[in-house]
Amino acid sequence: MAGENEPIVEGFLKQADIARQKQAWDDVVKIFQIALKQIPDDRRLRHGLAAGYTAKADRLSFRPFYQHAIEEYWRLVNSDPKDEKAHEGLLTAAVKADQLADVMEEYRARLARGSEVDCYRSAFKKIQALYLLRAEPQKETPPTGGFLRTAFGRVAPLVALVCLVGWTVVRIKIGPHPDAASPKMLAAATALVRTGIFSFMVSFFYYLVRFLRSKN
Repeated sequence: MAGENEPIVEGFLKQADIARQKQAWDDVVKIFQIALKQIPDDRRLRHGLAAGYTAKADRLSFRPFYQHAIEEYWRLVNSDPKDEKAHEGLLTAAVKADQLADVMEEYRARLARGSEVDCYRSAFKKIQALYLLRAEPQKETPPTGGFLRTAFGRVAPLVALVCLVGWTVVRIKIGPHPDAASPKMLAAATALVRTGIFSFMVSFFYYLVRFLRSKN
């Protein structure tokens, strides 16, 4: 049966790989969901679905998808405790979902029952190391995207608003006869318009890119 399904599995894997290269994680997940309905026992497809959920959660910063990944990895671990890749994926998803403590307790219980001790012991040591590392006080470090988020997402809109208010005040002072206004006032009005438009466009394109990325 496995040999008969091999061409079908390879086809699904190829489709998913193309979608993965495009970072179209919705498509990746759908491909593996459809594939598993036809061939529910194929571990490569199950691994692909779990990894797809994790990648989608990373991209959207949406924690419930990590939970879906954890559920898929548990299925893999339960069906074959010797699958080291499944253990690794489970721990990664658990860390990102902030469920490492729950997973550690489940591993501890399985070790106590004595089932597949060697398989679970190795993973349990990694869990303990991760848990202790996360428990240690960490020095605060700025997020990698913090500067762009602050400059383009917060400062730029504020600058655009200030320029709009400033331009309004200057225009009131200039009055209905700009020809009679001082060159400095006219130059200030022009500078405020240009700076405001530039700041607005920077902020607009920043949020547009974020929106387009979230749709993938």
